[in-house]
Amino acid sequence: MVERKVEDDLFKGCDDKADDPEVSFEEKYEVSNGKKIAEMVAEYNEIIGIGTETIVAYYRNYRKIGGYIGLNREVDKYHKTGRDLTGTMQMQLNNLLVACRTRFWRKTLDLPEVMNRLTEAKKKEFEYHVEKHCDMDFTENNIRTFILNLINGYEKTLMEAVVDLFDRFTRKHSWDRDNPDEQNIHYFNGWKTNKAFKVNKKVIIPIHAGGYGGTPFTGYSGQWELHYSVPSELADIDKVMNYFAGMRGCYCSIAEAIDASFKRGEGNTKIESTYFTINAYKKGTVHLTFNDEDILRRFNVAACVGKNWLPCDYGSKIYQHLAPEEQVVAESFEGHRSYNDHLRQPLFGRAISVPLLEEYAAGDQEEQEELGQLKLF
Repeated sequence: MVERKVEDDLFKGCDDKADDPEVSFEEKYEVSNGKKIAEMVAEYNEIIGIGTETIVAYYRNYRKIGGYIGLNREVDKYHKTGRDLTGTMQMQLNNLLVACRTRFWRKTLDLPEVMNRLTEAKKKEFEYHVEKHCDMDFTENNIRTFILNLINGYEKTLMEAVVDLFDRFTRKHSWDRDNPDEQNIHYFNGWKTNKAFKVNKKVIIPIHAGGYGGTPFTGYSGQWELHYSVPSELADIDKVMNYFAGMRGCYCSIAEAIDASFKRGEGNTKIESTYFTINAYKKGTVHLTFNDEDILRRFNVAACVGKNWLPCDYGSKIYQHLAPEEQVVAESFEGHRSYNDHLRQPLFGRAISVPLLEEYAAGDQEEQEELGQLKLF
């Protein structure tokens, strides 16, 4: 499994550091409700301008209004530390900038090209490093660089997410304590170990309701009801499957399918989402059966390559040209016919172009040419 840090990859090259705030005012202008980068930066700059103007005006008139407006409580607190009025004003401006930059960097998670690619674990890393690097200014250049870094490092991110989910389906959730993972996996002769395994068509995983008490699939009165914490716990499963489906624009997630079935009174079994047939049980388990065996196969291949249980070039040479030890692995993993039938098949679905980056990360001509050549797989 590849170890990566968001601070090293996602924000590499984001060199626009925020300057110390200056006492200046910007002309007010309207901002549309869209999520385009330019509009987000314009809104950010507008808020900074208004906030700076408000704070500076307050301290300029502090002697007259300080006893009536709430900021004077902050002044009283800072005066106890020995700061003068100018120093207090500067601190307020700094607090404004840090809070505003943090909020707007979080908004980038709402951009489709970010949201569709970051798993829950990566979002948490992103949040941690946004707070850690709060001097990174919210500029169009920095946002474009961030998105380009996300796309360029996407293959590594994909493999990390696949291996994480594979571990969740297998080692992390040992369903049968006497026979760990027996119901979820099938053993095969691995590349460098005889303990390799792959995920079966049906997997059983536990689901935990967040908060205190409560169960994932029942309400207070015992009726079928999806707990509010379940969608985020299941989201990465659908997201990873969508990688293998070629990043289709929309799909019915596991949580959406369960919720809809409960609300329609259709019960807890044979629930159909895009990628799974689902059975949910009140004891807190969910049974997932893959709807597409080709997606299951490619998921297993990617995960087992990531774990070094399959050769890194698995599927690139016809079976007859494999070394004897490679033939043994291919035969035990899927059989030589299946191996040859899927020869040179891309793991992550069709090649995906990135025309959407022309909208979200459009820059100068040189950058446009780079974007035009980018492929995700």
